[in-house]
Amino acid sequence: MLPAAAARGPGILVTPKMAGLRPALHLLSGSRSSRPIAPGLRHLARSLAAQTAIDAPEVSYPSDQTALIGETQWHKELVNGITLIGRLGGQLELRVFNNGKKKATGRLAVRQGKDGPSEWFTIDVWDNLGEAAAKQLTKGTQVHVTGRLRTNEYENNEGRKITYSSIAVNQINRVDPGPGAYDQPQYAQDTQEQPQAPWNQSQEHAQDVQPSTPLQPGTGFAQPAGADTPQLSVEQRWNDVFANYSQYWDNRANKRNPRAPDFKHKSTGAPLWIDSRDTPIFVEQQLTTLPPPPAPFGGV
Repeated sequence: MLPAAAARGPGILVTPKMAGLRPALHLLSGSRSSRPIAPGLRHLARSLAAQTAIDAPEVSYPSDQTALIGETQWHKELVNGITLIGRLGGQLELRVFNNGKKKATGRLAVRQGKDGPSEWFTIDVWDNLGEAAAKQLTKGTQVHVTGRLRTNEYENNEGRKITYSSIAVNQINRVDPGPGAYDQPQYAQDTQEQPQAPWNQSQEHAQDVQPSTPLQPGTGFAQPAGADTPQLSVEQRWNDVFANYSQYWDNRANKRNPRAPDFKHKSTGAPLWIDSRDTPIFVEQQLTTLPPPPAPFGGV
């Protein structure tokens, strides 16, 4: 009996499929018999062998992959380098520190494919670039950012250490949609549902640079003087608290009256109560991402 993969002649591979063809293959591989082979039988054997060779699976061997792996010169700018294209979840918030440093912080929504979900990243843009970005870029702007992934840590009001990641941006540009680019039709919904980035306690001594015109709650766009306040649902207003925390008075630890609101918009005066029956269930968990409430002498 021939082994299943034994070669019986040049270019002929014997497989289990060919078990019934051994007599014909024997004719092609050179018989020890001196009897003459009928021409018709020889032709049949060749036809069967050719058809079986076509049906037999091809055998592939792994090629040497080492040639594909190159070598990169180490440089500190390459450590944890990251490049992303996404849309801003709101206007960048500019802060000026006592030492003169400036930082614009915002959230970037990066979509996984045309119809995929968005993943949110906190971005920090420093100094002159950050100031320019805060002035020129608005909510919904599609941008291309390059920078480094960093890990930050702060302590919340319960004394727990919270670790989160952010991107220290060294370049940010608007994106000019070209061939093959796709729009993000669900972006408006995504920005309403964006999670709030944890607060970095090192910013507590920074002086906020407030925009000359107040922002509309839940939109990130400037509200013209004298314009009517948009009527937002309770859920939308809570989302606005987490997205634009600096635009609200935080009175959680500073209530002069137990009935006073826990949060109050600085421009519109819109109030929110944590214990209200209308408060969405996600609020309790999201409150843990906010900075500690101000000392009792702050707020309104």
